[in-house]
Amino acid sequence: MTTPAGFAPVFAGWNVWSVWQADDPDLGVLGSIWTAGESPDRLLRVWVENELSDNAPGVAVADPANPAALRGDQIQIIPNAGTLTAAVTRASVPQWAGALQVGTKDSAAHLRVVRFFNRGEASVLPWPGDQNFVVDTVYQPEATNTITNAPAPDSLAGALGGAAAGVGQVVTVVAWAAGAIAVAVILSKLRRS
Repeated sequence: MTTPAGFAPVFAGWNVWSVWQADDPDLGVLGSIWTAGESPDRLLRVWVENELSDNAPGVAVADPANPAALRGDQIQIIPNAGTLTAAVTRASVPQWAGALQVGTKDSAAHLRVVRFFNRGEASVLPWPGDQNFVVDTVYQPEATNTITNAPAPDSLAGALGGAAAGVGQVVTVVAWAAGAIAVAVILSKLRRS
């Protein structure tokens, strides 16, 4: 597949990107409300999936057989790209080359590495970037590299396990709340007597 200038390739199967992420994102008032409580990791994973679903025709990262999966759940943050080589870098895209500022005026940026599995067709998308994130490198998948030669993720089982863990957390919270209410009722009855 030939990638046009200014575009990023999305390969069939595993893909690895390095992404600059602002540590103090410029979200605006509504964005700050909308994303309140979300971790930087979650913001990055959701951003990557949104870029792919909005701008790369034929790409399928979300698992259609898993309606319980949240946006971004299929994006993995990994420590580094290992020995993978660059397919294309931000430096080759004139509008993104050179120094850049992401996030608010005083924000620093951190280079993160993500991995995702494209269940769809190979495609291209305009170079991914906005005021808070910008892709720095798209890595070439290699058949001999464990980062990109693994089987497709078994997301349905993973989501069911995650949902079961979520149910366990809800039960724990409800039990603590019920215990607190019971203690409050007992204390109030003791005060009246």
